[in-house]
Parts: sequence; structure tokens; C-alpha cells
Amino acid sequence: MKLMLAIKWSLCMICLLFATNVFSQSKSVGLADPEFNEIYHSRKAPVVSGKIINASEEDLNGLAITYSVVTPFVESQMMRSATIKKDGTFNFTLDYPFPYQEIWVKLGDYFFSGVYANEGLEIELDLAKLKKNNVYLDGDGARFLGKDGSFNHWANRFRLYRKDERQDIIQKFDISNYKRSNYTEALDSVFQVVKGIEDEFVKANPSPHQWYASNEWTSEYYSNLLGYARFAHETPKHWEEIKKYKYKVISNSTTDFTMGLFFYTIIEKSGGRIDGIGNVLDHPYADILRFKALSGDPKEDKATLEKSISESKVPWVTAVLKNQDRLLAKRLEVINNAVKLGKQNLADTLIGKPLAQYPFGSSLYIANNIKGADFLSTLASRFKDKAVVLDFWATWCGPCIAEMPASAKLHKEASELPVEFVYLCTSSGSSQERWKNKVIEMKQPGTHVYVDDKLASELMEMFGKGGYPSYVYFDQQGRVSVKLSNRTVSSLNVADLKTLLVAK
Repeated sequence: MKLMLAIKWSLCMICLLFATNVFSQSKSVGLADPEFNEIYHSRKAPVVSGKIINASEEDLNGLAITYSVVTPFVESQMMRSATIKKDGTFNFTLDYPFPYQEIWVKLGDYFFSGVYANEGLEIELDLAKLKKNNVYLDGDGARFLGKDGSFNHWANRFRLYRKDERQDIIQKFDISNYKRSNYTEALDSVFQVVKGIEDEFVKANPSPHQWYASNEWTSEYYSNLLGYARFAHETPKHWEEIKKYKYKVISNSTTDFTMGLFFYTIIEKSGGRIDGIGNVLDHPYADILRFKALSGDPKEDKATLEKSISESKVPWVTAVLKNQDRLLAKRLEVINNAVKLGKQNLADTLIGKPLAQYPFGSSLYIANNIKGADFLSTLASRFKDKAVVLDFWATWCGPCIAEMPASAKLHKEASELPVEFVYLCTSSGSSQERWKNKVIEMKQPGTHVYVDDKLASELMEMFGKGGYPSYVYFDQQGRVSVKLSNRTVSSLNVADLKTLLVAK
């Protein structure tokens, strides 16, 4: 009996040590590590929960939590919203069990921060303090708790350290400087200066999380090298190291790196063929980069996903691709049904509550408490037999505003064509008054709809869009244009719009 108990005790200890070892490994294993394949199926998707304290019922009714998840997919960010309950709590679960996934969380004008979810994050927001001083990244009034709490405090304090100085230095060597004959040498010196600044913070704030600093620095550096190599049509400096690089988080920096690696490998090394990546890169990179191969057109992407699934060699990547394929099939069904239903309805259907009309050619509507499929059906009905330029924007989005003059110019040039310009402005971070005033200020012609954030997020997810501005182009049959996919309005001309017109 004693022997059996001893054996059981030993086995329990071995299991405990094994579990502890796997747990500790999972903290440092990224998507590009071969070991992640074993971890993927045993991990649960991280949960982010939070609570807004010192807030009245009236306060809570006027607040909204929106968040943008950084992804390894072609749309590098996906916009979502979370419901705030009566007690001030909120929570959301990520789609996949990826490690250290970056999420940009926003609470009105009070709080905006990039957080990371790995094992579980809790966010406590003190509205009384935030009303006095809003918080960007980290500060008094925002607490990061739970298993991922200490990592988030350290990472955000690191990002804030001499932030403007670091950004000013790096921005001097963006794409506009590619023509410099000594670009890579100058880039090396610049990044060494930035690394020196970051090392100051690490030295003053030693932490188990300091690997994060190296991860971000290396990702940004390699991303710049890949961008220049594509411009110069040459092999990038440190190419062998780049191919072996294993990033540990899913952040804006690492998605820039993987996008740079994808375009360089496809264009410079694979003759534009996705199936040629395996001849250049080892697995799992050769399969991970398949996430970047989608065009944004649902029907075209369905065929691409099916091909990628059949050719993928890494099981966890195959599982993700299959799930993406299932989600895309649902999106296609919703879109097709909505368009079909819309064409059966009356063409004078309103797309929202009418608010105002202005002499510069704009009609304003408000759309609240409507499902994405229903809105799309109404849109198809309202503009039956017309091509539609759908513009997702926000009043606080600088790039969105910058595109508007070009859109107004194109609208005027295409005035004789059956093309409708529809602008959907999210309520997130804005108000009806601010939106109306911005439209008047810009004298922007077209159909303007102020949509609640939930509807905006649902529609953007339906079309695989991840941020503002985003555009979807429908031809006269209600089909999403493949040719114009991922194009900005400022890059279009009348000839491009004519491709949306279907001969009768």
C-alpha cells in the first residue's frame, strides 16, 4: 500500500512538473515557434474583463466600450464593442487562443490603451479620476489586474517612456527616405539610438517582462529592412536572421513585420505565387503568411481559403484557416440574402431616420438598433440598380477626413453615373452634433448615416474590415468589387467607378 501511494505521489509530482513546464513555455512561445502547434489546442481563448467604478447609472448609460483586436490576418485590426452592464462590468473573449494579442480598448474620451491578453486580463477604470484626467496607455484611474496585469503595466510604461522622441526619430526613416543611397546604414544608426533609449527604461525597470522591449524593437527594425528591400529589389540585410525570427506577441509592430515579410517573399522571391512561399521560408512561416493572402472580396477569398487549407502543413494554421472559411461562408450567406431581399423591396425605403438635407447635396440619416444584415438589405433596396461606394469613417479619424475632398471631387465627376456615395459614421467617440457639424464643415455631398457603434462593428466585420477609414464597393448587382478591393477613394477615378456598372 505504501509503495502504491509512493508511486501515485511520484506520478502526481511528474504531472505537476510537466504542467508547470508547459505553462511556463506557453508564456514565451509565439506563433512562429514550432512548439506553438502543441500548445494551440490545449489553450483557451483569453478573456478580458473589466469594471467601471465610481460611475452613476446615468454615467454608465452614456458610456461605451469599444476595442480593436490586432490580428495576424490580412485585416490587421478588427473593431468590436462590449456591453457595459448595470453594475459597470464588461467582458469579451478573443476569437483564438493566440498568445499576447494586442487590443486597443477605448472608453469614450476617458481611456484609450493598448493592452495584451494572454492568460486573462482585468481592467478597472475609475470614472471619477478619468473625468479629471483621461488616461492614454497607463495612468492614475486605470488598473490592470489578473494574470496579465503586471505585464500590461510594464509594457505600457515602456511604450510611454520618451515616446514622442522615439517616434520622431523612427519616422524620419519611413518610405519617403527609401531613395537615400545609404538608407540601411542610416537606419541601423537610428535604431541603435532608439534601442539605447529603450535600454535605459529596461535598466531602470528590470522585469520578467523585459523581453517585450526586444520583441517590439526587432519587429520594427526588420519591418523597415523588408520595406526597403522591396523598394530596392534586393535581398534585405540580415535576411537569414529575418527568416528565423520568432516574435512573441501579436502587436501592430509584429503585424507590420509579417506583412512586410509576406509582400517581400511573394513579390521578390515567389513570382507573385502564394504557393511559392514554401520554397523560400520554412514552416510554420510558410503557412502563417497564408493569413495575409486574402483580397477582401468574400467570394474570391473563399476560393483562396479552400486552396490554402488543402496545402497547409501546420495543423494549428489549418484549424484557423478552416474556422476563417466557416466564418466567411456565414458572411457570404448574410450578404447574399440581404442583397436578394433588398432587391425585392421598394426602392424608396429609408436607410434610417431622416435628419436633414443640405444644399450642397447631402442627406443625413440616423440608424440605431438595427442588425447589420437588415441595414444591408435596406441599403440594397434604397439604391436598387445603383453601384454604391460605402465609406466607413469617424469624426476623430484624421485619415478619414483627409480622404473626403477626393471623395467629393469624384462624386462631382461621376454625377451622371448611377453611383451612390454612402458615408457611415460610427457613434464611437463622437456625437450626432459633432458628426452633423463635420459634414456641414466639409460640405460633403452624398448620403450620410450616423450609425451606432454596434452596427458599425458588425458591418465592418461582415466585410472583413478592421479600422477607419475602410471602403466597400458594390456593383449594380450588389456584388462586392474584387478589382477595387482595398482601394482608397483618393486612388480612384471615374474609369474605376465605371467598372462597377453592369451592362443590361
